[in-house]
Amino acid sequence: MRIKISKYMIPIIWLDTSILSNFQIYKSKGTFKSIEHKNYVEQLYRLIQTKTKEKKLIFALGDQFEELNGRTEEEFLDRRRTSQNLSMNIKMKNRQIIHNDQLNEAMKFHVGKTSVLHFSAKNLFYQDPLEKMNENQKYSISIESKNDYLLAKNRNIQSLDFQSELENVHKAISEKKVTYEEHLQEEYLGRLRAIDIIRTRHKEKLIKILSDINSNKFENETEIIYSLINCLEYNEYWIYKDIEEMWKSANNIHEQLFSLNLFSYYEKVKSFLESNVYKSLPYVDISSKLTAKIFIGKKQIASGDRMDIEHLSTVVPFVNYVVTDTAMKNHLKELEIDRIYNTEIYGSKFSDYSKLIEKLENL
Repeated sequence: MRIKISKYMIPIIWLDTSILSNFQIYKSKGTFKSIEHKNYVEQLYRLIQTKTKEKKLIFALGDQFEELNGRTEEEFLDRRRTSQNLSMNIKMKNRQIIHNDQLNEAMKFHVGKTSVLHFSAKNLFYQDPLEKMNENQKYSISIESKNDYLLAKNRNIQSLDFQSELENVHKAISEKKVTYEEHLQEEYLGRLRAIDIIRTRHKEKLIKILSDINSNKFENETEIIYSLINCLEYNEYWIYKDIEEMWKSANNIHEQLFSLNLFSYYEKVKSFLESNVYKSLPYVDISSKLTAKIFIGKKQIASGDRMDIEHLSTVVPFVNYVVTDTAMKNHLKELEIDRIYNTEIYGSKFSDYSKLIEKLENL
């Protein structure tokens, strides 16, 4: 099947978090490893600033604040302010919202409620970027919270923990000598596999509760109801419930009564998650391919790989220029994701900086 993707009327650029950090270093007159590096960062910053003011370019600021950490709280907030000002406060939606929007449209298409599956770059934003640019930007309001700095530090710690888990999976896959194509199919089915695990646990706990009921281990009905409601962990519950609610919404199913049967629509949801419609969704397609690529590769999983994949799978289909690290750039090109989605990919080498700067100068 073919999905139609529309780019925006003005070219959009998306930058890796490391570039945003370099911009803050440049603005605060910090130190770079070399004069050449500093010059490229300065050129890129000034070009983006000029071209956005001329309305020839949109700098799309995604939900990368999760990674904009700093040695101090002030450095962290300064990085945020620098990025916000450069983007003219044009902000993309949270990636989870973008993913859910794609899911919702795909579900409608899967059941025949829509005849065309079309995604537009315009829908990545809370407000039309051109309208935002045309507004009076004289009084720009930025909300900052000291809690954001602590959240960023905690996310960084969680990322390191998750990196260790991913590396264990990586080693297990390497030992089994799994091919890229084999693991790609597993990645496509990852969400369904997680739901099946939860469903099995749910069933086992229900059987245990029924056994306890027959053995008169509960003192009253309240204890029974409480046990039934809490037979799944909160996070496990929402892994399935979110997609079930989305399925019901896409099919205009409105239920008034609370049901203890968590998996009422399991077969239909399963049919959707196994379909080519689901596998062809931009974020599912790119995320699955990149994850399979790093898992079957020989290199150790890097701490930023997971977030890089989440960001890239969200933005690559819809923006015109992407600047990421060299490893991810190579993966995207080897998988021909740049060609499939008609997006120019640049790495972090000086030669890439030069090509991008030349491209932006000619806008």
